[in-house]
Amino acid sequence: MHLKEDRSQIQTHEEYSETVESRSMKLVIHNKKISGNITSLAKQLGMEMNSDCGECYIKDEKDAKIFRGIDFAQGLSLFISNYYQKEDLDLNLTFNKMKDLTLFFNQGEEIEISDVDSGQICKVSPGQMCIFDGKRKGNYEFLNAGEHTKFLIVWVDKEKFIEKSGCELESLPDEIKQLLEEKDAGKTFQYTTSFNPAVAKIVRKIFGSEEINLENKLFLESKALELLTYIFKNFRIEKSENQSNYKFTEEDFKQIKNLATVMKENISEKLTVKELAKLSGINQNKLQIGFKLTHGKTINQYLVKIRLEAAHKLVEEGKYSVADVAEKVGYTNKGYFAKIFQEEFGSLPSDLAHE
Repeated sequence: MHLKEDRSQIQTHEEYSETVESRSMKLVIHNKKISGNITSLAKQLGMEMNSDCGECYIKDEKDAKIFRGIDFAQGLSLFISNYYQKEDLDLNLTFNKMKDLTLFFNQGEEIEISDVDSGQICKVSPGQMCIFDGKRKGNYEFLNAGEHTKFLIVWVDKEKFIEKSGCELESLPDEIKQLLEEKDAGKTFQYTTSFNPAVAKIVRKIFGSEEINLENKLFLESKALELLTYIFKNFRIEKSENQSNYKFTEEDFKQIKNLATVMKENISEKLTVKELAKLSGINQNKLQIGFKLTHGKTINQYLVKIRLEAAHKLVEEGKYSVADVAEKVGYTNKGYFAKIFQEEFGSLPSDLAHE
């Protein structure tokens, strides 16, 4: 495929605001190494590919990185696009990611990911993330329907990732485990959900990380691993563990997470499930199920955990008696407080206070 122009097609943020027509860009993905696809893309754009400290990148005439990529030792690869175009582009990238799991994080305009072999299409709106696994013949297309192509792709080399992690996959949801183990290889798979606040923050940090050095390389690898962790966790919450008839929206999960902050800020108060349900606007049964999905503990278990953590800190400070500490974290029965404290930390609060 050929471009209509070369360098003149690159558009900076300032120029973008003056453009009103609709644009689109198609990326055809079917090669493996980051260096290979960045080189191919640079040739199509008539631009130079640069490489330093393992990162390959293309800069525009304003010295801004518009495409970046890096392969990590853990079996992950990160591709970053922050690109404004003036005309429709049909770019052929050679990635060959046929055996890799594709994780997509979109901060720009809507993207369509298409598995050429199966015809399956996954639409990813701004502020959404997606796990996409096609028939693994390596023929994916990414179609951007707007002027601004701003997204991250994390590829997981399944075999290498499992080998390097040194862990069993039993803790993962069955569907994710099967994807990594290459089971049901003839099937396509997709899962799309909205960013939570933590994912949005990580994505912003990656786009804002422009330095090229060892520290930044390690930083980007750690953030790619965090994104992998969060999208797997979200999948577990939304798909695997919720066997109830309740349907949870992003707003539901936001309210449930906010309750954890309320509980920490009112740790000495005897908050009931009924009161928490009223605060969140979610009925009690649904709230208890959603809280367990989100935090891995029941409301009461979580409350005990944060109370004991706060108590341990207060005892270590040595400013208060054990009875005062118990009262500050919501326990009026000193004997019961000492018992659960010992169960949690292996020593009585009075012993810790005298150390």
